[in-house]
Amino acid sequence: MKKINHIFVDESNHLENDNSPIMVVGFIKVPDNAYIELKQKIKELKYNHAIPYEIKWNTVSNTKVNFYEELIDLFFDSSLSFRSVLVKYKQQLDHDQFNQGSHDNFYYKMIYYLLSNPWFNPHEELYRVFIDIKDTRGREKLAKINQVFNNKHFKESPFIHFQHIQSHESVFIQLADLFIGAIGYKSKGLYKNSQGNKVKIHPYNPQKDDLPDFYANYYEKFVHLITRKQNKKRDFEKERANRIHWIKPIIENRMSQLITHFKFRESDGKIRDYLWYKAKGYMVIIQRITEEYILITAFCVDSKNNLYYLKKEMNKIQ
Repeated sequence: MKKINHIFVDESNHLENDNSPIMVVGFIKVPDNAYIELKQKIKELKYNHAIPYEIKWNTVSNTKVNFYEELIDLFFDSSLSFRSVLVKYKQQLDHDQFNQGSHDNFYYKMIYYLLSNPWFNPHEELYRVFIDIKDTRGREKLAKINQVFNNKHFKESPFIHFQHIQSHESVFIQLADLFIGAIGYKSKGLYKNSQGNKVKIHPYNPQKDDLPDFYANYYEKFVHLITRKQNKKRDFEKERANRIHWIKPIIENRMSQLITHFKFRESDGKIRDYLWYKAKGYMVIIQRITEEYILITAFCVDSKNNLYYLKKEMNKIQ
């Protein structure tokens, strides 16, 4: 049976004449088998912090900063995922030439490009899509998107359902609003004049990994690159720290015969690239996000985990 996902789409500054130079569309993807649990966790988080209103970028303030920090931690610790498309220089769009004279047509084109990414939404899975309601003609436009996907996939589109919903009906639509709002805020340069009510440096909390307090001076990704998790805590590992400068040359030379390069689909459906420098026992893991890659982690491969990664290599995506 194919894995089913729920996709919740929202937009920011989508109107044609709203005096904004940008437009952002984005979605939160929720695996079906985690939907109920994650929905309840977000609702409990809102209850614990006395948040009776919708989660929205426009309602972010210093008074509830602990809530938003916990919400973002929940996102990164869960199977939720997020993707967005940013449109710059919106005022230069030529709808007459490219969109049959309609800004609405352009908006739904962006929804199509947002969803149609095989790296993020592999065709082997199925998707139920829920879009924040925009106008009274939305049903007609959703039918058109559905038709386009069916034509592209020869009547076997992985996008099996499209539906408009109101933002108050879904905490995941609200979470998408929060994230795309932050992207738009940064893209318009508003963070430069922020008084702290929208932008806050989120320091690494070493206590959650049972590490000394001085690790709070570093970014979490860096800390994880030089420490190793054992029995629910992390410890400094000299071998990792000594090899951290290997990451860049391994990525740049991933096509070399010295690097074993394979793709593996994780249990949450994400496809990651494993770059294994077997001669020196070092692994770099990256993940493709649109046309770019992000660094997931890098570590030493030794007798404790060698067999585990050999099995992953054997079960790689062909």
